[in-house]
Amino acid sequence: MKYLTVLAVAVFALFGAGSPAAADAGWQRIPCFSGAVERSEAAAGDYLTLTGYLDCGVTDDNPLPRWGYAVFVAGLPYGTLSEADMRWYSHDDKTAFSDTLQVTRLPADIGICVVTDYDVRIACVKVTWKNATAPMMVWPTSVDDGLVAQPFQRRNEGDPTPVCGHC
Repeated sequence: MKYLTVLAVAVFALFGAGSPAAADAGWQRIPCFSGAVERSEAAAGDYLTLTGYLDCGVTDDNPLPRWGYAVFVAGLPYGTLSEADMRWYSHDDKTAFSDTLQVTRLPADIGICVVTDYDVRIACVKVTWKNATAPMMVWPTSVDDGLVAQPFQRRNEGDPTPVCGHC
């Protein structure tokens, strides 16, 4: 089982991020526009498991492209895609995934999307809590929903806050 932590991007975004980088030499992408989150499952301790697939794979002569989980916090102008939240495509026709994320409890809704490019969201979920002690609730949301339709920035491990995607 893979684990990744959805960081409290509120701190990052509140310090003012630049706009996302269009040309990103650190993130090789391929055209991948199809896939789904087939199951999202919340568990105690604010853990969320996302299971699904991407309907694309990479060829042996081009093994470097990756996809990832972008995180969006309601009310903030940018989301983030951390280096730790990125995955390699399969070399088969489909890339299957099942990842468990520990979601940071915030007083705002959180959107998490499977992304293959800065402009391509394959599938998204919305995460919220009724109150500070209530269990996490998660459900699918449209890739065009206002919560996740924001631009996002890819952050490398060790990047300073704030990150400027085009400076």
